[in-house]
Amino acid sequence: MHLASWVAGEIPDLSAITALSGSATYNGHVSATVKEISGSTTNIFTELANWSYTFNFDSPSSSSGTISAFDGGSYTIDGATLSSTDDPDTTSVTETRNTFSGSLTGASGDAVGRSGSFLGSFMQNGSSNPNAGMGGHLKVSGTNYPASGVFVAQK
Repeated sequence: MHLASWVAGEIPDLSAITALSGSATYNGHVSATVKEISGSTTNIFTELANWSYTFNFDSPSSSSGTISAFDGGSYTIDGATLSSTDDPDTTSVTETRNTFSGSLTGASGDAVGRSGSFLGSFMQNGSSNPNAGMGGHLKVSGTNYPASGVFVAQK
């Protein structure tokens, strides 16, 4: 992928996230590489957009949000599934880091008819704030239109 991006942060264990209740809104940005194909012409470019997502810690599947100003359209961020993944940096201790995933649906403008998915993690700011931010990657697809990138946001 052209100009692949990544995000980094300290990812807390799943147990620190499942202990939370209520909801929190995360605002940030998306940076993605887009490939638009029209006939024999292919355009590859970087697209920047706004990310706003309210995560419901009591019922992750009720979480929702939007990606706005993404290549002439907007997307709804639908629900989430909260799970864990093994930490590859620990060999002697089993640790499970939090992950969440969900779907993207084209809601307006040029995004209508496109869909996608995201996978991310909450990132902590010190031991007392395990959900200070979030980051991860996303992908969107449509007719002659793949896009892939990252999101990062804070509450």
